[in-house]
Amino acid sequence: MLPTFLPSLVSLTLDNSLISSLRDLGTQFTNLQTISLSNLKLTELDGISSLSNLRDLRLSNNLLSDLTPLAMHETLQVLDLSKNKISSFQALTMLSTCQLLYSLDLRKNFIEKHTPNYRVVVRHHVPQVKKLDGRQTSSDGNLEGGVGGGERGRYC
Repeated sequence: MLPTFLPSLVSLTLDNSLISSLRDLGTQFTNLQTISLSNLKLTELDGISSLSNLRDLRLSNNLLSDLTPLAMHETLQVLDLSKNKISSFQALTMLSTCQLLYSLDLRKNFIEKHTPNYRVVVRHHVPQVKKLDGRQTSSDGNLEGGVGGGERGRYC
């Protein structure tokens, strides 16, 4: 098994692989800080709690809608959830418990395309985020530099 041969592994990219669940990774990647699991058709995040030192989590282009397993992930700083199935702000509320989270990407999710004042609403639910969809935010949720954030879909 991979953790046996690489016990100090801190970064792992498994994009486009055959991983069907995070549980397939096991519980021994205790030093892992960065993982990319894009294009896997993941539908759930059960097993993510065993990756307790994650700082950077890339999950783009999957089928995720429930973010509950990410609650209280104390070290998470960067989270890419672009091109998933996130449609409710209730799902985002779980991310407010990730106090170090400063960068969040929700591009091309239902929530981004169909929510008036999307950036302001995300900042309300996840106030610690300073970078949303690849762009810095100000305290009112707008893009810094004077460009408004309420114009849906403009920043894709």
